[in-house]
Amino acid sequence: MSFSSRTYDRKKHRWEHKNDTRTLTTQSVTEAISSVLAQFPAKHIAQATGSSIRAAENARMGLNAMSLAHFLNACREIPELRAIAMDLMGCEAETDPEFVR
Repeated sequence: MSFSSRTYDRKKHRWEHKNDTRTLTTQSVTEAISSVLAQFPAKHIAQATGSSIRAAENARMGLNAMSLAHFLNACREIPELRAIAMDLMGCEAETDPEFVR
């Protein structure tokens, strides 16, 4: 799975692969996260992440990246964000029960 120069398709909620390197960029991850967070009010994001409302607004608009701890907290509360995290880590196949069988 490639990560560098990938773009996130907001309608499909998935990455579009462009080349074969293993490098993620902060910008591409931040764009993907903000596209999901745009669906939620800042107050909900703040509660899910354990951050301030201002930090949640900035993450929602893609102005700032979340800390790893806040991102993991949000993944626990927001299934769409969890799906992105699993894809970024290359866990898609391993989490599919049909694939394991």
